[in-house]
Amino acid sequence: MPVAADRNVRAPFGYRSFMRLTSPLILSFVAAKLAATISASASNHNMITKSFIVLACFLLLASSAAEPLSDRIPSVLDLPMRAGDPLTPLRGATRDAERLSRERAETIMKIPVLPISSVDAEKLFRVLEGPVVPDQWKGALPLTYRFGGSSSAVARLKLAFNWDLAPAYNVIARVVGSDYPDEWVLRGNHHDAWVIGARDPMSGLVPLLEQARAFAQLREKTGWRPKRTVLFCVWDAEEPGLLGSTEWCEHHAAELREKAVAYVNTDTNARGLLGLSGSHALETFAAEAAREVIDPQTGVSISDRLRAWRLVGGSADEKQLIRARRN
Repeated sequence: MPVAADRNVRAPFGYRSFMRLTSPLILSFVAAKLAATISASASNHNMITKSFIVLACFLLLASSAAEPLSDRIPSVLDLPMRAGDPLTPLRGATRDAERLSRERAETIMKIPVLPISSVDAEKLFRVLEGPVVPDQWKGALPLTYRFGGSSSAVARLKLAFNWDLAPAYNVIARVVGSDYPDEWVLRGNHHDAWVIGARDPMSGLVPLLEQARAFAQLREKTGWRPKRTVLFCVWDAEEPGLLGSTEWCEHHAAELREKAVAYVNTDTNARGLLGLSGSHALETFAAEAAREVIDPQTGVSISDRLRAWRLVGGSADEKQLIRARRN
């Protein structure tokens, strides 16, 4: 999935850390200074010489040591602006869909951006000068992290992407509800993977497939059906930018606005503590369920286990909030 316009840039560079070391995915190498980059690129699309390069290096960390991930290149598409196909905003990217030109696509970055491996990043880090970065900015590479940004550290970045269109394949199965067939509960996760497929998405996809199998067997053996229609949705092209789910929802937007009542997703499930996110309207329901489900390792509810962990290792604010809620 291309993430920026094709460019050829030569400029000084520096270091900025966007995430903590405790995160499994660390955006650790970007430009120290962005001023004048956009204006310079607008006047000269081929070479920027008076601005700072924007380099993005994703380092997937295994414990405290970075792996040489030369082939592990995630997407850095501007998802906070809008997910999905950048050429079909707010409409499904079907075969015959009207598409924007690349120049008009808002989520294809105009500033040069490219994910690189830790192997390549280390070479760049070692030529940086200047003050040492704060401890919370330091990564796991065996070197001294410095801000850089001096004229002695110069890099050339050439971006040339493959802009071919390729199909993505969603798999949708439907169990029609017995009482409210026009009220839809969507149960989803993606099936495409990027490097760590056993965890993301398969640990979340397997429960979805097992639920679909159980629903099918219940209907076949007993005639049972859920009261509402359940759509089991297995999305494609999630990793490059939530493409499969976004485009399907955009294509079916009118029907979803009329019929969808809930969406339940499981992705990257793991042993350990409970982790949930979603609509606040479901908070009470989720809390009740968490108090009922027993953690197989400790024998207490998954809610109590999470509370105990936060009371021991959480921040001062978390501890205060947990005590207040229990009281």
